Amino acid sequence: MPPQYLDIARHCLRREPSLRWTTDQIAARIKAGTAAIPEPITAKRNAFGNWRYMVPIAALLLAGLVFAGRRLSSRHPEPQQSSSRASAESQPQSRPEQKPIVPKIEKANPVPGKKDRPSSLAANAAPSPPAAKPKTFTGSLVNGAVLEQVLPDVPQSASDTITGTVRVRVRVAVDPSGNVTTEALDSPGPSKYFANLAMRAARRWKFKPPQKDGQDVASEWILNFGFRKTSTTASPMEAAP
Repeated sequence: MPPQYLDIARHCLRREPSLRWTTDQIAARIKAGTAAIPEPITAKRNAFGNWRYMVPIAALLLAGLVFAGRRLSSRHPEPQQSSSRASAESQPQSRPEQKPIVPKIEKANPVPGKKDRPSSLAANAAPSPPAAKPKTFTGSLVNGAVLEQVLPDVPQSASDTITGTVRVRVRVAVDPSGNVTTEALDSPGPSKYFANLAMRAARRWKFKPPQKDGQDVASEWILNFGFRKTSTTASPMEAAP
């Protein structure tokens, strides 16, 4: 190394920042060549004290440069195949289209050693029994009768509102024991209030059931109620059987 550059490096690496050379001093040293540049008074006074620190520091810097150069020269570029392999792995692999799986239906194999039976066997199968015919009565019919007749209980205040006759017709179903099982309005009339009174009274009627072949059977009756201001009447009529 030329002496002027060594001198510049030594003065630029001093521990105290105030003793380091400025750009003007460095330019003057380069122009002067080997000529010495007078140092400041403080620099001359501490020259010997600072020199002992500069030598080891310069040696460390040179050793670091040499070590870094060896590390850089020892590195080898990685083969290009790894980068291409990584790029290939990063790209998703195209998958072939999957066709829908259609289940294969296989025909059942016939049992070995047995031949198909002729279709005539199906025709010779046992016929199903005929449906049971409804029971009919061939004997005489005895009509039923009313055993207990119940008239609606009409309050006097409601009777005073009647003009003429309010007629309500109720149809009742009677079981073989003579009791009313269901009732329905066959003709409700002009007043819902009097229709409800007729329905309540019809539930309490009792009948003698009709007989067929000597047995009690169910029946159906129509009860005609008439509401007047002074009285209430009822007339039954057997509708079935």
